[in-house]
Formats: sequence, structure tokens, C-alpha cells
Amino acid sequence: MTAHLVYASRSLRLNTIAAVAAAYFIFGAMGLSLAIPPGYASPIFPAAGLAVALMLWSGNRVWPGIWMGSFVLNLSVSWLNADLNLLSACVAFGIASGATLQALLASYLVTSQVGQSWQEMELESDIIRSLLLAGVLGCIVSASIGPLIS
Repeated sequence: MTAHLVYASRSLRLNTIAAVAAAYFIFGAMGLSLAIPPGYASPIFPAAGLAVALMLWSGNRVWPGIWMGSFVLNLSVSWLNADLNLLSACVAFGIASGATLQALLASYLVTSQVGQSWQEMELESDIIRSLLLAGVLGCIVSASIGPLIS
């Protein structure tokens, strides 16, 4: 492979990760607009669903973008609350790690249990299994891991 193709491939990957981080940040900000102050937890969080969908479609290659988007999102919450310090950075690190692990596990569960049928979603059983695996089982990860790490 020529140096130009390697650079183009690396540049495309970095652009993709940056776009994923920006999308996660935007969707996360929409979700956190429903949060009770200080604003770290929301009853509806569309960024989590976006993260799983991106992981499924990318084959898990975009996890750094999910982590970065979540980290910056949660640091911005601290900044907006005028509470940006080392502890809030550790909390943001824990939340970002939990969110990334959640998306990774949900993607793994769906692909291992549903196979490639998740792409068509023609059978009700595939839809229900995907929703239960990614939506219910996957969400336990972030709620458990994020607070433990931070």
C-alpha cells in the first residue's frame, strides 16, 4: 500500500471518529436537556441508541468517537455547572468508559445472538431480541460500570 493510501485511510478514520464524537455530543446534549441538575442522568438518552447503531454498522471501529463524545459531553456539564476540576474529569472518564463498554457489549450481544438478521429486522423475534439485548441488557452496563470507574 502506498503512503498516500495509508494517509487517506487514516485521515478518513480520524474524520469518521470525529464525526461520531460530534454526533454523540449533540444527541447526548439533547438527552441531557431533560436531566435533573446537575445534569448527568436523563430518563431519555438518544446518544446511547446512536452509539449502539454506529457500533453495529461500523463493526466496532468507532468506539473512540463514542468515548470522546461522551467524555466531552460530561466535561461540558461540569463546566456549565462551574464545577470543572479533577474529580469531575474522573467522573466524565468513568461515564465515557461505561457508555463505550455499553455500546460494545450491546453490539456484541446483538450480532452474536441475532446474527446478521438485525440488518433487515423482518421477523418480530429478531426485533424483540435486539431490543432486549441492546436496550435492556446493554443499558445495565453503563449504569453499573460508569459509577464504579468514577
